[in-house]
Amino acid sequence: MIRAFRVAALGALVAAGIHLAALAVPAFGTAAYSPSYPAWRHVVFVTINLTLAWLFVRRPAWFVWAFAVLTAQVIYSHGGAALASWQRDGRIRWIDAVALVAVPLALGLLVADSRTRSRRPGVT
Repeated sequence: MIRAFRVAALGALVAAGIHLAALAVPAFGTAAYSPSYPAWRHVVFVTINLTLAWLFVRRPAWFVWAFAVLTAQVIYSHGGAALASWQRDGRIRWIDAVALVAVPLALGLLVADSRTRSRRPGVT
């Protein structure tokens, strides 16, 4: 399972890179995100994703709850964007599809890991 969390950490680094690229290359930002997506939000998610990369490796006990909140935010924002894109254009942007699959999957891994750790004495 440790390998899965390393992959999740790598995914968080990739997400940070995507947000950085959206800031640095406006054409990419417009293609990957809504044209109204503010620059400050990219900065916030670079910070969040870099923090996630570190936390996926460490996995403190409280992390599963914090990530559950983030998962709800991702489902709301990327899910809403995917629905709007589907209704408007009949297709879903790749960034929304990846987020809507990867983030809940990572939450599932965290929940399973948390349950496994809670059953072992002396492991936090």
